[in-house]
Amino acid sequence: MSFNFKKLLGEQTSTISNRLKKTTINLGVGDPEFRVPKKEIINLVKKIENKKISYTNPSGIINLKKKISRKYNNLNLSFKNIIITPGGKTGIFFSFLMLGEKGKEVILPDIGFPTYLSLARYTGMKVKNYKLNEKNFFKPLAKDIISLISKKTKFILINSPHNPTSSVMDDLEMKKLAMYLKNKNIYLVSDEIYSDLIFKEKKYKSFGQFKFLHKKLIIINGWSKNYGMTGWRMGWSYWPNKFIKSLELMCLNSFTSPNMVAQKLVEKIILNKTYVKSHIKQLKKNRDYIFKKYKNLNSIIPEGAIYLFLKIPKKFKSDHSFCEFFFKKFNIAIVPGSSFGKTANRYVRVNFSKKLSNVEKFIKNYLKINA
Repeated sequence: MSFNFKKLLGEQTSTISNRLKKTTINLGVGDPEFRVPKKEIINLVKKIENKKISYTNPSGIINLKKKISRKYNNLNLSFKNIIITPGGKTGIFFSFLMLGEKGKEVILPDIGFPTYLSLARYTGMKVKNYKLNEKNFFKPLAKDIISLISKKTKFILINSPHNPTSSVMDDLEMKKLAMYLKNKNIYLVSDEIYSDLIFKEKKYKSFGQFKFLHKKLIIINGWSKNYGMTGWRMGWSYWPNKFIKSLELMCLNSFTSPNMVAQKLVEKIILNKTYVKSHIKQLKKNRDYIFKKYKNLNSIIPEGAIYLFLKIPKKFKSDHSFCEFFFKKFNIAIVPGSSFGKTANRYVRVNFSKKLSNVEKFIKNYLKINA
């Protein structure tokens, strides 16, 4: 297999950060306002300051893996099949390295996180897209995905809750897709990085709940979004048995081992349900306040994650021109929808988890312009 570095793509959020001022209200970055309480970090530092900080197992601390299995006990995940990585994105990268094959097909969402397309191009895969439409609240439909499957299909990628639309795949659609794949030789990569941040009652929060899929299922997850640990770079993924030995070597040869201190912090807090519950409560409070007060918002109501996905006014030529206008006139940074696919070029992504007064400043100006 040969890889083409020239095919890799950038991210709009990373280019925005190069232009921010200290006074800029940044509603573009996918970083929640919520943070792990400072007391947990202070207590951790006190505990480890006199101990040796060194390498761990290349794929992560065994006890942390066991705690992941306990936290998500309804998924029946063996800790031996869990890989700890520097951020959830490393798990996505490994998925394409393991499954990517020139001439094979991958089925991706359009609209979707730009890394998916970037890595598909990098590994030489042919991309087929299932459309996410506003008329269906940007939710993936099993029939749309199944219609794209061919003899060359290697894997399907699902992201729910979804970045950038904050939609959540319906239970029935998850079951339909799982049942279809039951006897197929096709892998399913489920990016569940926002799965702890779902605001409604739901039977299936993970494809891991379909135990019959475990031999062809890769789950991508982490602690950046649920615990607000973006800067700690901590992620985890679940893999079928056949990949584990290769992944151990991938970890050893790429980053030696995940950061010990960051792992110890996660190990300490992962089974504390209070923090995630508190985060969800704050997100729902922000969301409900926004949609109760501003009834004319041109956005679906988020069912999970941390984003508003808003249509731009017709008077603007493009999403980029709209974002540029907001940055120059109001010193507010947001992300153009086209960063997530060409079909989203009349939308913008706005992080509603941030300080509410800042989110309101954006909304008030957005509605004035849209009037």
